[in-house]
Amino acid sequence: MPLLINTTCYKFFDAMYTSTATTLYGILLLGIPLILLVESLIVQLILQATLGHVFTWQSLLYIFVPQWVVSWVLLIPTLFYKPYSINHFFLRAFLEMLLDDYMVLSLLRIPESVGLHFHASRLNDMSKEARKYQLCKVQNTLSILRSYRKITPEQEVSKKILEFSLETIEQGARLGAYIYPLFATSIYPCNPTNGVQNTLVEFLLNQHQINNTRDARDYVKRVQASKTFIDQLMEDMKEKAQKQVIPPDFILEKVLENISKLVDIQDIHEFVLYKHLVTKLDHIKPSSAERQKLLSDLLQACETVFIPSYRNLRTFVEDLETNDLIKIVSNVMEFDAKGHFSGFSKPHIHSLHKEKILDKKNKNYKLRTNALLVGDALQDRLMTKNAGCDLVLAIGFLNDKNQDKLPYYLEAYDVVILGDGNFTQIEALLREIINIPQRNQTKNLLNQSNSPLKEIITFS
Repeated sequence: MPLLINTTCYKFFDAMYTSTATTLYGILLLGIPLILLVESLIVQLILQATLGHVFTWQSLLYIFVPQWVVSWVLLIPTLFYKPYSINHFFLRAFLEMLLDDYMVLSLLRIPESVGLHFHASRLNDMSKEARKYQLCKVQNTLSILRSYRKITPEQEVSKKILEFSLETIEQGARLGAYIYPLFATSIYPCNPTNGVQNTLVEFLLNQHQINNTRDARDYVKRVQASKTFIDQLMEDMKEKAQKQVIPPDFILEKVLENISKLVDIQDIHEFVLYKHLVTKLDHIKPSSAERQKLLSDLLQACETVFIPSYRNLRTFVEDLETNDLIKIVSNVMEFDAKGHFSGFSKPHIHSLHKEKILDKKNKNYKLRTNALLVGDALQDRLMTKNAGCDLVLAIGFLNDKNQDKLPYYLEAYDVVILGDGNFTQIEALLREIINIPQRNQTKNLLNQSNSPLKEIITFS
């Protein structure tokens, strides 16, 4: 943990005692002087045996102290401040993010390869306090990273990649997305594809390896820890719901369907986590007593902790108010009772009649009076024709193959983004409108003389 902490972050000492990385740093700080002392003693004994030098504590100190001073001069900045080399900083940034993410550590199996198992029975801390602490570390890492100036071109590339990744994580955290890679994919932590409720089950089945009885005991402990994990997930969802950050109905329906498939079982011995452990124990062949204890503990954990926690989550999701702020209008694939594709929902939507779907007379949609319209075809500009909007800001995408259509796009749209464009320009515009600080990429974009948004933002 670096000491250069922003005023908005946790106090340093609060963070120190909750960080696995700092615990390892402490071991290094205590262990290195001991190693140097033993090394100095060995050198002193070799000198005595080969050159006849008489052993004295004074001569031992002459060998030990210079090494100790040099090691601390190099070690302290590397561990706590700004390392002398940016390569050392890259390594430290990676380790600091990794060492508090117990589930990713189990996925990578790095600590196990050197006999460390401090993480193997734990699930990630999903609490609000832990995520604030993670954000603090990301901000600290960014501030130190940006202070490096005299670096090689190769290091500059690595710096930009890391800076972009950390900025993305920071912005995602401000929107409510989880910080570390395992959970950083959505502001809706409970969703049918990569939601936390699915990720936990997938992790226990596919990523927590069971190669011996110790791994099996850690597996049971992780199942026992699932209540805290799910409770923290629900606390986050409650906080998001208070801010009207609620998934659309179709997402909630799929989440409920997934949870019901998991926990609505007739026989606990058919539960997927129990069957998984049975299969693994058949392979590692523990003693009969150990096997029976492991299976008994897991059954109890599933019956009293895991399944009730997921049923509580299902009840919570059922009670969520429907979100009228988000309405997704699209063609939806339909499937028959056997799971085979049977067609698309009606009415079918295509680019030539979108204005008939988004009609103010259509009571299925609650349309706004101000709209941001984004399209990549001339017909898309007509989407809000019947929506009754007072103000429409239209942005069009035109790729390099259709440059002959540029005059028509300029006439139809307020802003035209050429080439293989992305949403960075649109992000910059929205940040300006709702008064959110620009990211480095959007700042640089607005400073460009040929920026398509420069005129409209100056005008507003």
